[in-house]
Parts: sequence; structure tokens; C-alpha cells
Amino acid sequence: MNKNRELLRIIFLPLSYLFYILLILVVTDRIYARYEKLPFHSTKIILQGWRPDAFQDSAIPGLIYEMKANLKFKDRYVETNSLGIRADEYAVPKPRDTFRIIILGDSVAYGTALDKDRVFSAILEKKLNTQGGRLKYEVINTAVPGYNTMQEYISLVNKWYKYQPDLVLVGFCINDFAPAFVQQPLRWGFQNSYLRNKFSRVERDFSVNNITAAETISLSMPNIFHLPVAIHRRLIAASSIYRSIMIRIYDSLSARDPVQYTPQAYCSIFQEQGEYAIKQLKKYCAQNNQDLIFVLFPSLGEDYPLPGLPDGLVLAKRILRDNQITNIDLRDYFCPRIGDLGVLALNPGEGLAPVHLNALGHRLTAEAIYDYLVEYLKHD
Repeated sequence: MNKNRELLRIIFLPLSYLFYILLILVVTDRIYARYEKLPFHSTKIILQGWRPDAFQDSAIPGLIYEMKANLKFKDRYVETNSLGIRADEYAVPKPRDTFRIIILGDSVAYGTALDKDRVFSAILEKKLNTQGGRLKYEVINTAVPGYNTMQEYISLVNKWYKYQPDLVLVGFCINDFAPAFVQQPLRWGFQNSYLRNKFSRVERDFSVNNITAAETISLSMPNIFHLPVAIHRRLIAASSIYRSIMIRIYDSLSARDPVQYTPQAYCSIFQEQGEYAIKQLKKYCAQNNQDLIFVLFPSLGEDYPLPGLPDGLVLAKRILRDNQITNIDLRDYFCPRIGDLGVLALNPGEGLAPVHLNALGHRLTAEAIYDYLVEYLKHD
């Protein structure tokens, strides 16, 4: 009998201590949450259906995910090289007499639902090389579906710098100030995922409203301690203490190494993160003697952007103008040639937002950039 009591004491005493410790932590966390002051606000995020096996979590701080290397899927034309981008293999370091253009962007620049050779980057490369002359032009498309400008900047300074570009072209879409997409599998026409089940209001185009600040930051806060992603995101969303600790550690690291630990990489404020990324792109390109041009992709439908989302192109043009950054507004090129921009959009049956170009749209985009670069490079 005494042995049984001793055994119960050995088992239950530590469990009771653990219970009280957890209770104290929960109560403390709830009290702390009342006084929590963090540099982010409630926002919206759009989820995009894609092949989940085409992506992997990124080990680069601030980069939420990356495309896997050496993929070739027939559906949605998913194909990547050894570095995980939709491009051929390009020599590193850059060969002599080569002018390299890096394209940063999201699913629009990637060329959703189109063969690689029909995307504007491939067409542009061919057109530039028909000019003749000693220079060979290489256009490297590093676009990743769902990226925003911050994700593109982090990718450039941590990965694509090795290509030694002479010119950086940034494809900017109407929603690129929003947080980066979270790629989830698409089943039976709906998002069958934790996010889909968590939020009660899901609008068309997989737009999720009423996401709180904590839930938003849980998607983008760098995983400094390399916990399993699911655990890390749940802790970030649920615990104000854990969230504050992670943010303070990250801020400390970014003060010492702003390239590897990009400041504001976790900040989901609609405009501020994107504006920071734009300014950093200009600074980085200037330091590395690289030209920087933004290519502005217009909405191809009257009902986009979605209600409640600011028009990112209006904000972007103001920021680019204030920072004296060159931009090509494709609307100015499309409109005189195509009366109805809707004819440039992918088939609505694809279930994609009306910003994705069809083959005609990509061909016109290549022509617009080519016409601009021919004059731009003459004076460079």
C-alpha cells in the first residue's frame, strides 16, 4: 500500500507542479497581452490554391517559403531549375560580355498556367538577343507565386545576388503590399487547410477577412529557433510573451546583420513593409551598381482589387516617384493597343484573380519592356 502511495506521489506531484506552472504562464500571458505593443496591425491576406508539394519552408530568416529545386509538373506548368526558380541553368559567376537581367515577382511574373517559353521573360530575352552586338543578354526569372515585395527583396540579397545582375526588374502587382500568400492544397474547389477551417468568412478568390494582427504575424515571423513550423506559428498566434520574445530577438539580430535578418521582415502593415522593401531595393542596387526598374502590372478586371483592399499601384507609384525609382506602367502601354484589358487575362475558369496575364498579355509585356530598354540602355 505504501509503495502504491509512493508511486502516486512520484507521478502526480510533478504533474500538479507542471499544471500550476502552465496555469501561471497562461494567466501571465493574458495579463501581458493587455499591455502588448507591437509594430503591426490587423490586415487581410489572400490565400492562393497551388501545388503544395512545389514549396518548402525556407531556412532564410524572413523568407516564408521557397520553391523546391528540379521540379517538373504538367499541371500549372510548375518547373524549376537546380536553384528552385523557373529558369534555365545560368553560369555562376557571370560570363564576360554578358548583360544579366533579374526579374523579381509573384505568380504574374512567374507566368501562371503558361509554358515557360510563352512567359514575357523568355520572350524578352530572345528579343534582346536579336539586336546583335557583342553583348549576350540573359533574363533570369526568379518570380515565386505568392511573393510580395519584401519576400522578393529578401530573396535577392540572400540568393539571387550570386547571378551578378546588371539590371533588376521588379514586377509589381496591385496586391503586392499585402502579406505574402500561404500556399495550401486546393481540394474540391475549396481551401482545405487550417486557415480555411479557422476563419468563418471566406469570399470568392479565397480572400480571408478579419484575420487578427497575431494571426497575421504568425504567418510571417521568422522561425529563429527552428521549431517545427506548425508549432512555431501556433505559439506566435497564441502567446503574446512568445511573440514578444521572438520579435525582440529578431530586432536585435537585424540591428547587427540587416541583410540576413531583414528589419521589418515580420511586419504585416499593409503599406509600411512594402515601402521599406522598395527603399531597400533601391539602396541595395545602388551599392552594387545595378539598375532598378519597377514594372507595374495593372488589374485586368473592374472588380479588382477586392473591397477593403487599397489600390497597391496608386501607393506604389507615389513611393516610386518620391524615391526617384524608374517604373514602366503597363497600363499606359496596353490601353492604346487593347481597348478592353480583360482580353489579356487568363480564362476566369482558372479560378485566379484578374491580374494574371494570358499569352497575349505576356507578349505585350515583353514588347513594352523591350521598347523601354532599347532606349534606356542607350543612355546607361
